[in-house]
This record gives sequence, C-alpha cells and structure tokens, in this order.
Amino acid sequence: MTMLKTQLLIASLIVYLMSAVPCCALAAPIELAADEVEFDTKKGKSIYRGNVVIVQGNLRLTGDVVEVFTEDGEIVRIFARAKPTTFSNQAKNEEESLYAEAHTIEYDVKAQRIQLRGRARVNSAQRSLRSHAIVYLLATGEMFADGGDKGRVRLIVNPDKP
Repeated sequence: MTMLKTQLLIASLIVYLMSAVPCCALAAPIELAADEVEFDTKKGKSIYRGNVVIVQGNLRLTGDVVEVFTEDGEIVRIFARAKPTTFSNQAKNEEESLYAEAHTIEYDVKAQRIQLRGRARVNSAQRSLRSHAIVYLLATGEMFADGGDKGRVRLIVNPDKP
C-alpha cells in the first residue's frame, strides 16, 4: 500500500471515529476528503491538500488547502483557502439555499459561524451580497459585511415573484 493510500485510509478512519461523537451544535457528522492529509495529533491540527471537500449535512465547503483544528477529539474550527474557496448550504426550500465563495473561509463549528474574506460573495434566490469580508451565522441566517479599507459592500435584492 502506498504512503498516500495509507494516509487517506487513516484520515477516513479518524473522520469516521470523530463523526460518531456529537462534536458540535449541528447534529450531522463532518466528512472530509482530499488528495493528501497531514496530522499533528499533539497540536490537534490536520492539513488537507488537493481538491478538499468537507460535508456536514446540507453544508459543503471546498478548498485547495484546508486546516482542521480539534480540541478534546472534537472539530472546533475549519480554515480553507483557495481562489476561490466555496461554501454552500443546500436547503430543502430553494429560496433558503445559498452559495458563497471567497479567498478564505473559516468555519467555527461550535459557534455555527462562517467567515469569508477576500472577494467574498454570497448568493441566494433573494439576494446577492459582495464585499471584502462577510460573516454568516448559520443558526439565525444573519449576515454582516465589511467593505474593507477602500472597498464597498454591494447588495442586490431580487423582487418577490408574483
């Protein structure tokens, strides 16, 4: 068995074991997949590289490089970077679904907060928001945007359908 296959097997096993423990406010397990992974169990950190996909229930996060931080065996924070990194929340009702992208996306699992930085954008059926930085609170659906030093926040609101 090659080293890469061994690393992926270990990563799959660890993700399986971690997902069996209720580790966050969202009940669904977190599934991670990548081309390669590096673990530092003493620091509670793992780095996933190459076509990284993370899924938790209806949430999906993708990136080129993703760092996962754990405390006491629980995933507490996920930091992803790429150009772009993507996040989607596929709700049963299409109007409540959203798609987001940015240079970096940070997911605070316990706080259920997504932070997007660098050419951030969030699109839904009702609105499109673009800014330097956007914070999205999963529990409430609230969003906060910051245009940065010289940027501006741009919001497009679609009219209700008759």
